[in-house]
Amino acid sequence: MNQRQAQENYRKAGEAALGHFKGGLFCAESVLLALAEFQDISSDLIPAIATGFCSGMARTCGQCGAVSGAVMGLGLAYGRNRGDESLDQAYLATQRLLSRFRAEYGSTNCAELLGCDLGTPEGYASFKDRGLVKNCFAYAVKATELAAELIEPHPINVLVLCTGNSARSVMGEALINALGEGRWKAFSAGSHPTGQVNPLTLELLAERGHRIDGLRSKSWDEFAADGAPKMDLVITVCDNAAGEICPVWPGGPKKIHLGFPDPAAATGTHGERLAEFRRIYAQIEEKMKRLIELGPEKAGDIA
Repeated sequence: MNQRQAQENYRKAGEAALGHFKGGLFCAESVLLALAEFQDISSDLIPAIATGFCSGMARTCGQCGAVSGAVMGLGLAYGRNRGDESLDQAYLATQRLLSRFRAEYGSTNCAELLGCDLGTPEGYASFKDRGLVKNCFAYAVKATELAAELIEPHPINVLVLCTGNSARSVMGEALINALGEGRWKAFSAGSHPTGQVNPLTLELLAERGHRIDGLRSKSWDEFAADGAPKMDLVITVCDNAAGEICPVWPGGPKKIHLGFPDPAAATGTHGERLAEFRRIYAQIEEKMKRLIELGPEKAGDIA
């Protein structure tokens, strides 16, 4: 998708939110529903779960309902379902949304944006008399467009595989999530997981500024189960995993192999072994940067 096509998609999402708003839904409901449609997500809970966030958190001078709906829409793309999963992508996308909305309007607070308190009879009368609903329409459109751009239209899901899921695949997961800046969402797994991420992997990733909470060694069967996220790309990073018969992945993702030596095979002192982990990390980092540059469609061209 080129930039012009992407911008048109964001504009259409904003128009959808405006249509829902003018059709009787309120701000948070309209934005959340438009962003769910943007991601092809349907649920009986949408837009109902956003109702209490409308009108500045139920007319309590809280956050703008359009912004709240947009944050919830980002949660559909980047939110987590378990406590051991990373918060990074959801937090980063939300922070960017709030920053960009504030840059446009100066605030994300309902009362500050409208100049009146919807929770009082006087404030609500002022809102009606001054025709401020047109401002709310604009906030809903902008919040939807900003969130849609951050979703693009959904993160590129990547599954990085090796045998033990303790070193190379975990490095790949961390690197893609960092380099992808919210546009890519990486997972890792193993054909025969060790059940524990190698301590040197965690030491190295922390050294390089990656968050390590939530990283765990797990079976690739998790990603073939019902309800698992659909992958756009599956990467094997060790020859053993590449040669095994993989499960059937939901969505039929593209598959590539990028082989790297196993740093866990290194011997010697702690410093010598850590140096090998750093060397392999650098190799993986180079390839992952190239992956982000090319995109999933051309991932097979990575040399």
